[in-house]
Amino acid sequence: MYIFAIFMCLVWGYCCSLIADSKGYSKNWAWFWGIIFGLLAVIVYLCLGTTENKRKDEVKKMISEIQQNEKIN
Repeated sequence: MYIFAIFMCLVWGYCCSLIADSKGYSKNWAWFWGIIFGLLAVIVYLCLGTTENKRKDEVKKMISEIQQNEKIN
């Protein structure tokens, strides 16, 4: 039973780290919160918005794609 509980803690930590990374937050802290709080931490990370730096990177990426498409045409 303890092995299953440890396994689930690691799964929640991994899920939190994936979500946090995609939104621009620290993966290390997400692992920690996911292991400690489990499903609650996953819900919190799903509700968080993206960071300003992540949004800026996405805008830069879109602008560069548009510029490349204009060069091709």
